[in-house]
Amino acid sequence: MFPRLFLRCAWPACVLSFLAGCAGSASKPDTVATERYENTRTQSAELIREQMEANGVVGLSIALVDDQSMVWAQGFGYADETRNIPASPQTVYRAGSIAKLLTSLAVMRLEEQGKLDIDQALAAYIPRFSVKSRFSEIDPITPRNVMSHHAGLPCDLNKGMWSDAKLTDVADGLKNEYLAYPPDYVFAYSNVGYTLLGHMIQEVTGQDFVTYMDREILHPMGMNHSSFVLEPHMAPYFSRGYRNGSEEAPLPMRDLPAVSLYANVLDLSRFMMTVFAGGYAGHRELVMRASLQEMLEPQNTDVPLDFDFRVGLGWFLEGRSDGAVGPVALHGGTTLLFNSQIIILPRHKLGVVVLSNTSHSRYMVASVAETALKLALQEKTGIAPPPVLFAERTPPDTIAGAVSHRADGQYATDLGLIEITPKVGQLCACNIGTTLDVAPLPDGWFQTQPSVGSRLPLGYEKLSRLQFTSREVDGKEVLVMRGKDKEYLLGAKVPDRPIPRAWLRRIGSYEVVNEDPHFPVEDVRLESSEGLLHLRYRMPKLSHREIAVPITAVSDHEAITVGLGRTRGETVSIIEVDGEERLLYSGYEATRKGRDWEIADRE
Repeated sequence: MFPRLFLRCAWPACVLSFLAGCAGSASKPDTVATERYENTRTQSAELIREQMEANGVVGLSIALVDDQSMVWAQGFGYADETRNIPASPQTVYRAGSIAKLLTSLAVMRLEEQGKLDIDQALAAYIPRFSVKSRFSEIDPITPRNVMSHHAGLPCDLNKGMWSDAKLTDVADGLKNEYLAYPPDYVFAYSNVGYTLLGHMIQEVTGQDFVTYMDREILHPMGMNHSSFVLEPHMAPYFSRGYRNGSEEAPLPMRDLPAVSLYANVLDLSRFMMTVFAGGYAGHRELVMRASLQEMLEPQNTDVPLDFDFRVGLGWFLEGRSDGAVGPVALHGGTTLLFNSQIIILPRHKLGVVVLSNTSHSRYMVASVAETALKLALQEKTGIAPPPVLFAERTPPDTIAGAVSHRADGQYATDLGLIEITPKVGQLCACNIGTTLDVAPLPDGWFQTQPSVGSRLPLGYEKLSRLQFTSREVDGKEVLVMRGKDKEYLLGAKVPDRPIPRAWLRRIGSYEVVNEDPHFPVEDVRLESSEGLLHLRYRMPKLSHREIAVPITAVSDHEAITVGLGRTRGETVSIIEVDGEERLLYSGYEATRKGRDWEIADRE
């Protein structure tokens, strides 16, 4: 029913450990390689095969670019396991949120042509666009805000997202939604924002978004087997998608500009070459060098709640401009069945892209991309990249004691609800039922230590050696994590407020009345636990796990999701339809089941 659709890199760039066919023509090779980078190819291929077998990944393709040369492209496993068709460099995958990089590129090109200004109000280009706000005297939302995920828009409008609805429907759906934050308040990833950019492109060009992108952006770069829809000539190259060991049919998508890029690694290599060539695709200048440089410039250096996390226009940014490696720019994509990762080193003109057809492969895909690029960098320059961003540090054995009272309480994070217990010195990852010991470090920070024999679920390993502290920033008590010499927002403290009686009366089970036929939402419940309201539900197409969203009431008819960042600050509303109360969230409406539930007799 609701947010938590991970349609981007699973974790912001700050926690990536890199510093900080298809049924194609038989005339096309399954592997592209040069004599250079032999060590990179050998070690990366060995890692890929090991990781694919260990993680049950069906198919994967990789390409490595050095300036204007493709030095390696290869497929592993199967594009179609049943028909025994191997994955190759020509295999087309859903590249997910890498779409945002190309949408951003189109916006910058249109600005160069004088057709729009990324610092003017988005509503000036989309007359249908409006969104409600609880914030007074805020600046208008601009395309620049949207491209850097600082517009304050909701992450998703889930109703209709996995359907054949038009991308322009998002503007209409947002009329009933609230801003989660004022613009430029905190990084909050938004797919709907990028869908609005696609709507804007249609308005200012007078062309259909897909048609414009094919003719003016993709094809001029030689990306002839890429599009924001699966074109007929691409269909024979399109990989099957796999989930839980079984093949599944991909669902349609509404948010084309945000998450619906179809591409192969060869075409995405041509995109990287265009970036390295300063905007030239062959002899044609597609965009100006200055526009590409602006896309790779941090846009959020003046946002206190972002700490050391940096984002450009479309790109996530890592690395240091004054270091030997230089800046690192990257983006990932996760849809229901496919995963992707693209990383470039602009100073050294090295880039890698990895695409996979298996739903649970996102961590492996990111790891493979990072490892291959580190090896290539060392082979090209002799520079050995620094260790992983979150280097494992063992706290001194002589330090013992309890966690500071200042850090105690519950925090809403991207890893779910975390509870820190004072005196006892423990951190509870509540959503996965895991408790870790916490030890103080000499400098006032704390570090988690997994219990002997404990094993964290996939995706939560970063909790095992997490260094954190609490801090007050801009009036918010937040949990800060660090890795190497940088700090990042981990979560925000859950406010200690009584649950209003109006919301206590609504506790119970609900049923979605406007469900999407191909994307069911099940077991919707509003519950109270330890003084906090939770909206719980299941999205079987997304995950077998129950999703629990902590919310806090801001009025008798509205509540917001707790925390800061993606999917936080978003509104759960109570509306009335034909004399009946309905729960409205992310475009979905739900009615309460039955009348035999008990009303909690509390104020």
